Amino acid sequence: MERRNKYTTEQLQALAEKTAGLLYTRGDYNTAIELELERGLYLSADQWIAEQLLDIFYSGQIRLLIQWVDNLREAAYPVNVETLVIYAVSLTTIQNMEKADRVIKELDNRHVQEGWQDQEEYAEPASILRSLKAYVKLATGEQEAFIELLTEQVKKGLINDKWYLAPVQYNPFHAKLTRTSFGSKGKYSAVNEVRAFLEVFRQTEFKEQHVMGYSYGVFAEILYETNQLEEVLLEIHEGMQYALRFKDHGLYVPLSILKGKVYMIQGQMTAAHAVWDQALSHVSEWYWWRSIEAMKALAYLRENKPAEAEKELFKTIRPDSLQIELGQELWLLVYCRLLMKKNEWEMALKIVIQVREHAAEDEQIDLLIESAVLEAICHKQLKQEEIASVTLHEALVLGSSYGYKRIFLDENGFKDVLMTYQTFKRKTKLIQEDVPAVYLEGLGAKERSSIPVDDSVNTLTPREIDDLRLLISGVSNREMAKQLFLTEGTIRVYLTKIYSKLGVQSRAQAILKAKEWKL
Repeated sequence: MERRNKYTTEQLQALAEKTAGLLYTRGDYNTAIELELERGLYLSADQWIAEQLLDIFYSGQIRLLIQWVDNLREAAYPVNVETLVIYAVSLTTIQNMEKADRVIKELDNRHVQEGWQDQEEYAEPASILRSLKAYVKLATGEQEAFIELLTEQVKKGLINDKWYLAPVQYNPFHAKLTRTSFGSKGKYSAVNEVRAFLEVFRQTEFKEQHVMGYSYGVFAEILYETNQLEEVLLEIHEGMQYALRFKDHGLYVPLSILKGKVYMIQGQMTAAHAVWDQALSHVSEWYWWRSIEAMKALAYLRENKPAEAEKELFKTIRPDSLQIELGQELWLLVYCRLLMKKNEWEMALKIVIQVREHAAEDEQIDLLIESAVLEAICHKQLKQEEIASVTLHEALVLGSSYGYKRIFLDENGFKDVLMTYQTFKRKTKLIQEDVPAVYLEGLGAKERSSIPVDDSVNTLTPREIDDLRLLISGVSNREMAKQLFLTEGTIRVYLTKIYSKLGVQSRAQAILKAKEWKL
């Protein structure tokens, strides 16, 4: 009170401004900016934020930047354009796409009023904004708009300046890249469409960018889920180069998890654990540790070692183990599988329903499918076969819409609940016929048929069956290579493998055999 009586409001303001200036001169930028914002000195605060913007972003102080810009915007202060662009980028890294989209529209409106995107000093922010628009469209599932905007950006070219190699955090904590906005939350496009787009995208200037690593990672996950395992490890290898170069755990950990998963389903458990152990040695954040440990626990469950699985699951302690936080859905669903292994079906059901509700709220497609499959298995074991069938049907509708396969095939207990589903579907009219029969057959469903099929068809991979269907359609090797974006030499290798598995010597014999099966 005494100090207030001694100094006028104007004098206190001047004193605060002088103090902030001294702090800024001495390099205590954050305290100086905080003081200016607190006293409503927005002009100097905005200027200092702009001056330190690159260091703020590179040092990972994204949430602090968002807080500062929010203060300026609440005061209706016209924030520096470059700051506003990086603010929008920062919003996408915390998955706030709706707010980022509003800021993008605000920047476009300012361009209409000020023409800032045509000014040379803002050439790089304008380029970043174009890329950001495309990313937000991808994150919101607007695939056509994404491709259109990205094509426009490729034509204009990137600006190789101070922001060129800035490390954008596309994945803060998810164990799967397709659960991020970059992965469209699991809303897959057809593999051939993605492959065609990537063939072009990977030849652009973006090949030097951080984002290119995510193109390899997301495509690897898509290939895995559509059961095309031959290419998965190659995509992982390429993506890992970017993860290491940019020191990005958000890319490194999901790629390591997937690599180990491929080894696991191939029965190479030692190799799988080696990959995950190496990943554990590279990261320190508890959420990455817990996700990797969950995968190791899952492998132990596959080996019928529940005691080792339980020990692995609880190595990293959390205040509330069952809370859904920072991508811990993976951990929770592995824990559900442990409970199922111990025949604690009701407890497992309670947790899996919680995860499924969370997935629905966040519109996570693959998480919705995975949790629904586990829920269906629990209902079956609890003799609730109607609920089990309806729940599985919901998973199959989603799976068939986006081409998921392995998410079903990897699950112990899936085949049994699939048989229950088929029996229930035949006996009642409660389930509509909106899951394609060919999709169900690809998951191992056995429809009643009088057509005998020899065992050689079972040795073919889904990719080889697709190749065989192309043969039946009469395409040449050159046309097949063009459709699959492969070389003719690779096609010849694939066909030789198919002939060997079928026990035939020629293209004509393979086609005849395939027609007998009505592929």
